[in-house]
Amino acid sequence: RGDFEGAIKVSDEVVVFNKNIKKFIMITKAHALIFLDRIEEAKALYKNAINDSNKDEIIEDIQSDIKDFKKLNFPAEKIAHIEEILNLIKQRKETKWNEEW
Repeated sequence: RGDFEGAIKVSDEVVVFNKNIKKFIMITKAHALIFLDRIEEAKALYKNAINDSNKDEIIEDIQSDIKDFKKLNFPAEKIAHIEEILNLIKQRKETKWNEEW
């Protein structure tokens, strides 16, 4: 719990061809970046995940992660960043995400 640098390192070292695993790794890495205050890097990964995957699945995954983070008492201000991004994803669910946040 809380080894965000480790999460980023592992995600960088894994070469994956399976889209579901790739999506999981991108979202996990994006979350870790949020917790490390590397917001702009996280946003780029969320965008890539959205453009590469089913948006409904991404929304469900992030919602589930938020619930887990709250149960584990992760910092509320970091969770709020993820919730803000989730709301943006929901608003733009029908299109590719190429524009600025």
